[in-house]
Amino acid sequence: MLKRILIGYIFLLCAQPTMAQFDTAAVKRNIVNQSDSMFIAFNNSDWKNFTDYMHPEIIKKANGKEAFIQLLDSEIKQLKGLTFTGYKHTGNIQIVAAGKTLQCVVIYGLEMMIDSTVVSGASTSIGESTDNGITWKFIRNNSTSLEQLYAQFPWISTSLKISKEQQAFNVSLPDFLKTYQPVYFK
Repeated sequence: MLKRILIGYIFLLCAQPTMAQFDTAAVKRNIVNQSDSMFIAFNNSDWKNFTDYMHPEIIKKANGKEAFIQLLDSEIKQLKGLTFTGYKHTGNIQIVAAGKTLQCVVIYGLEMMIDSTVVSGASTSIGESTDNGITWKFIRNNSTSLEQLYAQFPWISTSLKISKEQQAFNVSLPDFLKTYQPVYFK
């Protein structure tokens, strides 16, 4: 009897990494799908859907969803010569448990045309899930230091490795990504 219990316990221990790996893969798919949907909504100026992917702190700082939508619409209208022409996830997605939430870092490459100039770069979104990785709410990191980022968003885990934003002018996204190496805040 004891032997059966011991074998069952060993089986559970061996099966645990497989289940965790499966869950991590499913969570990463959710992150990729939702961050892609967020970008598509942004690119289509679909502010209602785009706003659904924003972290509640962003909405709060903008004085509500409607105010945030109006701000986005106003800002984009001022950038008439801006067109996004490329988007691609870059590197691994980090996921950490932080209290009762999961948090992630997604690095993505963007290519845009500003008037007739190609601008490519890499940027970071930081996401938080309160339902074990099913749905994600994001912020875009445009901070110049970790201190600035943590001051704005104290909920962000210090366990995340967060990269700095990088840009290059007159370089296509595929060419930019050939040599791109993330530079992380320290």
